[in-house]
Amino acid sequence: MAEDITMDEVYKAVEAIIIEQCNLAEKGITGINPHDNLMADIGIESVDFLVVVFEIEDKFDIKIPMEEWMQKAANSGAAAKDNYRMSVFVENIHGLIK
Repeated sequence: MAEDITMDEVYKAVEAIIIEQCNLAEKGITGINPHDNLMADIGIESVDFLVVVFEIEDKFDIKIPMEEWMQKAANSGAAAKDNYRMSVFVENIHGLIK
């Protein structure tokens, strides 16, 4: 994947992967707001989230450090839910691509 990929391109690709892998269209969800929490607002379960992570890793040829991110979320207290906010998730992925 090109190193000069924009944040918007990453967002659209990640959004498409999430919608497809989690069958969100069947639930009437055709887009994900940047402020949506993937777990709380969209209702993605942890098993589905792992499938999404694997698909993203394949798409962008990256390795997402989920253990590190989960540890960071656990240590951040009230801010932990922000780690699963779409905009934060995409920003973290974009940072791995660069």
